[in-house]
Amino acid sequence: MTLFATEKLPSPYVVVAVVTNDLPSRSLGVRLSETASGYERSLWRQAWGQLKAAVEDGWRNHPFVWASAPGAYQVVHVNAGDFQTLTVTFPTGVTAYSELISRPGLVAFVSVDRSTGRFMGVTFKHRP
Repeated sequence: MTLFATEKLPSPYVVVAVVTNDLPSRSLGVRLSETASGYERSLWRQAWGQLKAAVEDGWRNHPFVWASAPGAYQVVHVNAGDFQTLTVTFPTGVTAYSELISRPGLVAFVSVDRSTGRFMGVTFKHRP
């Protein structure tokens, strides 16, 4: 008897992205850097299109995309914003938001699965 894999293994690729803060809505916007390569732009465009379709479809055929922060794993969902951005809105009471915006140098590490063309997750960190 021979066993064959029926699922593709994830093939993550991490893109460093720019973060903007919208204080009134407690949201962080994540966008691709101006210096991103053509390959990263292509991956991002494909993954953003799939995320937008998943949000519009009610997440029926797509796993949630989670955002994580130091000390807060999978704290909130990531949504597709306008102009190929990602939007991460933190509810009131989630302390990860205030901890993230309290220090300069905030960046996002966005994982994209090359085998499916989907975002896998967003991790926020501060650069030294």
